[in-house]
Amino acid sequence: MSSPSVSRSRGRFIVFEGLDGAGTTTQMQNLARWLTELGTSVETTKEPTSGPLGGVIRQVIDKRTELHPAALALAFAADRVDHLTNSVNGIEGHVRNGSWVLCDRYLFSSIAYQASDTIDTAWLIEINRFAPTPDLTIFVDTDPDICMDRIRSRSGNDELFHDEGVLRRALSVYRHVISDGRLAGRLVVVDGNNKVDDVASDVSAAVRGWMQEIG
Repeated sequence: MSSPSVSRSRGRFIVFEGLDGAGTTTQMQNLARWLTELGTSVETTKEPTSGPLGGVIRQVIDKRTELHPAALALAFAADRVDHLTNSVNGIEGHVRNGSWVLCDRYLFSSIAYQASDTIDTAWLIEINRFAPTPDLTIFVDTDPDICMDRIRSRSGNDELFHDEGVLRRALSVYRHVISDGRLAGRLVVVDGNNKVDDVASDVSAAVRGWMQEIG
């Protein structure tokens, strides 16, 4: 099958979502290489960011400091505002200039990991109401036990969300939000339990089909 051409007139915003250990970073990098080979301008990024607000969040994730869950949710939302609008490297500016921005985690992750008995999903959506819907969301659907095996094999760090119970709850929320049908834009679900190359093939095939649809 011939590769679709990529429009140079406007950028697109593609988000990868999934549990820690699902392989979202790897799959984002693989898609970035594929799109670059097609001749398009690609920017890759992630949340939390490497900016000042993202740095505070990373300290919480690394268990070097603590925040109340509501404060952490607000920190993620604030980091997202800067991520989108920053005049130097903001997502919205890149898209306006014609680049395709690939982001490792976005709004779905905030909802999946922060929703709890004390933090309401509707409130999380409300504090992120400024966040534009991605053109495409790719959910890498991976079993929590496989995610934990991958986490243990790559890092000995005891991070905030590196717990199988947390991952199972997050996956349940992910699936609930997906079934709701909002916030994702066009949604693609791939089986993250497969080998890396097989997942990459599934991602590229899905994106190829989507690109042919949008022209």
